[in-house]
Amino acid sequence: MKIRTKLLKAIAACACTMQDGRSRIAGIVFRDGEIIASNGHVLVRVPAKHELSLMMPTELAIAACEASLSGSDGQVDDFGYPVDAQCEVVISSDGEYVCVDVGGVTLRAAAADLSAFPDISKCYEKVSPAGNSMETLFDPELMALAADVIHGAGGKSMHLSACGGRHDPLVFKSQVGVEFVIMPMAAGVS
Repeated sequence: MKIRTKLLKAIAACACTMQDGRSRIAGIVFRDGEIIASNGHVLVRVPAKHELSLMMPTELAIAACEASLSGSDGQVDDFGYPVDAQCEVVISSDGEYVCVDVGGVTLRAAAADLSAFPDISKCYEKVSPAGNSMETLFDPELMALAADVIHGAGGKSMHLSACGGRHDPLVFKSQVGVEFVIMPMAAGVS
């Protein structure tokens, strides 16, 4: 499967790493024609044409993006990406390992346990489109992260499709099918 480097980088920013101590979600899931990542507070779902069924360790995705973006002579586009760097990487798997081809160099790591990734339908249980969006504050860093993922997937805009009260998730969708879900946090947690 080919994926744009800037999209993979943006998705990886939404995923936990093993250092975060949340091994069940420390990876990027490729299954059922979509790519899924979560750090426990945000969840991103990106539709993608692929036949993969695997969980790529987040650290592998980050390393592949760094290798892909390292070929620049210092020029960057409007979004801070090197203009002459490798534009996409190729992801494959032999079942035991996830391989990422970055311009002739292959990085690989043991595949993470896909069955450990939680059921994401639980994130949507409390979504209530009739809720009051005026009670919700938007974190600019999360909005920037959502914009990076949506732009990386080829989208130009997003809309708020579901917003309940302060304790319900916010669901943003783009015209290219990306869903960006912000889960509620307990009071006093940042």
